[in-house]
Amino acid sequence: MRSAVAQHPPVGTVLESEPSIMSGPPSAMDSRPISCPLCTPDSVATLWSDDHFRLVKVVDPHLPGFVRLISQQHVAEMSDLSATAQRQMFRLLVAIESAMRVNLSPDKVNVASLGNQVPHLHWHIIPRWKDDLYFPDSIWSAPKRSPAASSAVTVVEVERLARAETFWKSVPEICAAIR
Repeated sequence: MRSAVAQHPPVGTVLESEPSIMSGPPSAMDSRPISCPLCTPDSVATLWSDDHFRLVKVVDPHLPGFVRLISQQHVAEMSDLSATAQRQMFRLLVAIESAMRVNLSPDKVNVASLGNQVPHLHWHIIPRWKDDLYFPDSIWSAPKRSPAASSAVTVVEVERLARAETFWKSVPEICAAIR
């Protein structure tokens, strides 16, 4: 646990040197807490990784294509990353969202970073459809409709899951091209 509040530079400040892509304010250098579920990579769910980030699939038949972009270093906020890492993170987010739109044709893509329950920097990239269980609310809201409300929805979800598999297979090459 930290005993002092870290002093962050003003937003937009570019530091003279960046010895490491993951260097940031002193708070970024905290050791990995044993209890953090995002500090231990899940090799089964990992689609792609490098020294700084990893992309994992979230298998949910009602939200096919859902992925999380996770910092490899245990940091809580974007401002804990170096400017170089921030740029890479945003390039990854845009590339993943773009691939999701092309492969899955969702009605909307939600990109969210909360960290209230797990204070480890990560982004949820979620394809959304007007007929998904939660639309138009967030996926953390109570469902608006029942998963078994219609057999047509089940068929659509199965088709979307097949497209999600194709999307998940395409993502490593897309991410590997981004530095």
